[in-house]
Amino acid sequence: MFYKTPYPSLVAFLLLMIGCVLFVMSTIYTLYKVQYSEKWSCNQCLQLSRLVIGCGVVITFLFGLCLVFLASLITGKSIKKHYWGYRKTICARILNGFFLLITFLLTISWLGIACLTFIPLYGFLYIYFVVCNNRYGTAGGSFVNILNEINQHAHRLDEKPAPFKLADICQPSYRDYFSLSIVTTASSILVILSLIFLMIAQGANHAHIYNGRNRYELAQNSDQDIEDTKM
Repeated sequence: MFYKTPYPSLVAFLLLMIGCVLFVMSTIYTLYKVQYSEKWSCNQCLQLSRLVIGCGVVITFLFGLCLVFLASLITGKSIKKHYWGYRKTICARILNGFFLLITFLLTISWLGIACLTFIPLYGFLYIYFVVCNNRYGTAGGSFVNILNEINQHAHRLDEKPAPFKLADICQPSYRDYFSLSIVTTASSILVILSLIFLMIAQGANHAHIYNGRNRYELAQNSDQDIEDTKM
């Protein structure tokens, strides 16, 4: 059934698997730390986030596995065995085009996820390299001092201390969130790159199917010419 291993699709699937595993590990561990940090009270939101992340990653992983299986059917000699015919060639082109469209939609979805994961990463980068290094700066009117003044003013007006302060992120206990946000963003970018590689492989397979259709028509015309000469 399988005459040739689709190495481009297989390598892209391995990258997709690594990206999905890293994304799940980083996000689940982040949600676990948030749940037991005593600064978050909406446990149902965390459970819903785990469910959405798990379902999305499982769908992406299974879809990538289906793409590798499909690529093994339309690569090499299997094109001639399984899709050697006019109707079979059209069916193969429609099937490959459908999976190509789904891959494109998944890529757009993961691009949105990467943009969302970059927001907390940018926040952590700003806080660590600007706020934490300039908490006691004297540059009047700067954005850092404005944030510190707002934070101090809010604590001065409240009778009870606020559960979270801007300076809390500068503590060593919050550095894990910074590392996890880097891993989450990098893994989502890796998933996007692997999906792009899968789309490139699908486009090449689509061209192979089209060339197989041309070879089939040429063979049919040659056979018809031979029959005509015999008559």
